[in-house]
Amino acid sequence: MTINVMYHQCLIMLLLMFVSDTCAQTQVTVDAGTAKVDEAATMTCTYTLEPNDSLLQLAWAKADDSGQAVGSALVTTGQPNNDRYSLSNDNLIITDVVRGDADNYRCSVSTVGGNSAENFANLTVYYLEVPDLQPVEFYATLNKTATFTCTKLEGLPTPITVTTWIKDGNPLGVSNTDKYPSSDATLTINNIVEEDEGMYQCRAENAAYSGTNGKLSNTAKLTLELLTTTPKTTEPPPFVPTDPPESVNGGLIGGVVSAVSVVLVFIGIFVCYQKGIACFKTPACNVTKEGPSEVIGLTNDDDVTYAQVQKTAKSKEPEKTNNAPAKPKRAETNDTKKPDANAELTYVEVDHRHSGKGNKIIRTEPETTYSSVQPSIKR
Repeated sequence: MTINVMYHQCLIMLLLMFVSDTCAQTQVTVDAGTAKVDEAATMTCTYTLEPNDSLLQLAWAKADDSGQAVGSALVTTGQPNNDRYSLSNDNLIITDVVRGDADNYRCSVSTVGGNSAENFANLTVYYLEVPDLQPVEFYATLNKTATFTCTKLEGLPTPITVTTWIKDGNPLGVSNTDKYPSSDATLTINNIVEEDEGMYQCRAENAAYSGTNGKLSNTAKLTLELLTTTPKTTEPPPFVPTDPPESVNGGLIGGVVSAVSVVLVFIGIFVCYQKGIACFKTPACNVTKEGPSEVIGLTNDDDVTYAQVQKTAKSKEPEKTNNAPAKPKRAETNDTKKPDANAELTYVEVDHRHSGKGNKIIRTEPETTYSSVQPSIKR
């Protein structure tokens, strides 16, 4: 054996020993995972141990971007189930995936021989939002144009496209570009005819949600209007102020008239009072039906005039005949005349402002006739 052969044999043996020591170390591998919302996700963990060593524990936890564990373990070999997390052949199973489950997941192992290893990978969650079709109502006339727009196109992965337009539950053929000049995220319908009336929807798709697995939008309605009708708009009509109703005008006018009437009444009362006119029929301000009587001997006391008056009950009014009765004579006014023994004496207050020449009584009782007037006596 030459020296060169012996040298090569030694190099090969050293290389085999190095490879054997490297493969004997404990190692962990985690595969990246993907899942769709509402489905189950699987994160796969594989590991190798040194010869004559065995697994002591395997655990799964969330991790940051550097691979360090965040929070407590989700599941372990000693506790394989926890809420939506479980172990299956050392793999992590997440049920009913939500968008918030998109994160890093770390698998760590420890052995009976005291060795340990860990690794992590990312879980990607695919989703697609339900698109929104606007406007929900469109009113158009014959030969005009209608436009619907499919909005809120959100999801993962991208891009997100509108591949299908649906009318009354069936796919709408939009190959005629004269009729449908735009049919991507916006549908334009030219030269509207009666057959274009109906319910419209759009369907959004991406790589994870394609074909019938795409998301259907809400329903929008296209209504055809005749030229004789007033086209409806999605905006409210402008506000136009109007005159107040006649009832309001009438009420205002009536109120003004009533107020003026009340003011005139009070002005009339004030004028009557200033002139001493008997404006209201009260016990203290009545004029006898027999007419005024002459007063003899007035007495003034503190601006009040009194007259002693003899009165008798008024006789029953005779029935009317063609021959009018003779007018009674005026009572004698002699100061020395004695009052009638059957008469009742009373004192009547006379308005001194009208007690000048003639001395007419203007305040008396309406149901009494005066047979005589005596000189006044001070109370």
